[in-house]
Amino acid sequence: KAAFDGETADQDVIAFYRQGNDWEFQVLFFRHGLLIGNKSYPFKGLDLPEEEALSAFLRQFYASDRIIPHEVLLPTALEDQPLLSEWLSEKKGAPVQVLAPQKGEKRRLVEMAGKNAEHAFKTRVSESEALDQTLRELQEKLHLPRPPHRIECFDISNLFGTLAVGSMVSFQD
Repeated sequence: KAAFDGETADQDVIAFYRQGNDWEFQVLFFRHGLLIGNKSYPFKGLDLPEEEALSAFLRQFYASDRIIPHEVLLPTALEDQPLLSEWLSEKKGAPVQVLAPQKGEKRRLVEMAGKNAEHAFKTRVSESEALDQTLRELQEKLHLPRPPHRIECFDISNLFGTLAVGSMVSFQD
């Protein structure tokens, strides 16, 4: 359970994992002190310092019509943290704290979000590598000059020589 002024809280816990310019942001959603879900957001080619990237992600994440919690927990303090808190408070119509906890339960929640981000990143990369390997094998078996970019499968069926029906399934990238 998450805590806010001695009561159960609405919190978004945000963390990230980074490898080079590839990022995975993870948001854990706590409502009334209970974890109700999480969402992962991958970004490729984002060449920014960590604070800038986190600040930009927060602004983009909360720019849409989203439920804004009482607290937003971050892995690191941001220079514009007071401005973010003020902006979120205006959008919510109630005070919103943007915190970068250093210890305790809130810090453990941020660390858990960071581990989730790392896991999501590695899973996504692993799936991508498996797909690349499969396409290379298909290239080799079919003697193609390069791995396939588009695959189309056709099926023509009929019922006792009548009522012919055709279908096509197409896969790209």
